[in-house]
Amino acid sequence: MAAGPTNGGSPDLEGASAPQRQAGDTVTLSSSQRLKEQGNQRFLVAKRNQTTTHRRIAQHCSSYS
Repeated sequence: MAAGPTNGGSPDLEGASAPQRQAGDTVTLSSSQRLKEQGNQRFLVAKRNQTTTHRRIAQHCSSYS
């Protein structure tokens, strides 16, 4: 009897509830992580585009001089 409460239930029940709990946690984490990653990606893409544009303008201007 003492093994039940310390174990958190029978191994079968624990095994069945653990993936569900992980799935719920993963969904919650991934939604905030996804938003964070999207923000990071947008920033990186914008930065890359800005750098490319600046290079293009610099090449364009230097070709006239």
